[in-house]
Amino acid sequence: MGYGAAMEERVLALEIKVAYLERLVDTLDGVVRTLSDEMGTMQREVARLRAVSETPTEMPGNEKPPHY
Repeated sequence: MGYGAAMEERVLALEIKVAYLERLVDTLDGVVRTLSDEMGTMQREVARLRAVSETPTEMPGNEKPPHY
């Protein structure tokens, strides 16, 4: 095997690795985008729940709860 053939094999091996890495990066990018969307949805839901929990509710006067 000559120098040219060995170099060609090394270049081919590197090209294959780059192709796999590009596919991996694309896959991970999709995962990150999905998680980012889900996090935004959850943050809005938490804000909504906080607003609801901070809203004062009507408390009956000195009435005893029904279980008494």
